[in-house]
Amino acid sequence: MLDLNLIRVFVAVMEEGTLTAAAERLNLTQPSITHAVNRLRRATGDELFARSGRGVRPTRAAEQLYAEVAALPALADAAVAGLADFTPTRAATTFRIALT
Repeated sequence: MLDLNLIRVFVAVMEEGTLTAAAERLNLTQPSITHAVNRLRRATGDELFARSGRGVRPTRAAEQLYAEVAALPALADAAVAGLADFTPTRAATTFRIALT
C-alpha cells in the first residue's frame, strides 16, 4: 500500500520543480522530501527525477504518474474538510440516544 503523503510530496516536487521549494510548500525539511522521493523511487522502480541545473526534471514515468495522481491530494483534503463541516442539525439522519 502506498502512503498518500508520498503522493503529496511527489505532486509538490512536480509542480515546484525543486525539492527545496516543495519542502517549503509542504512545511517540511528538504531531507524529509528527499527521503519521501527515495521511498517513492523504490516503490515505482524508477528514478522519477533527474537533477537539472538548480532543480529537477521529471522522467517519462514521473510525467505519466503525475497525470494519474495530481488531483489526489486535493481530493483527500476536500474529503477531510467535508467531514469537518458536519453539523448534526443539517444531517439527513436522525440520531436517538437512549440512556438507562
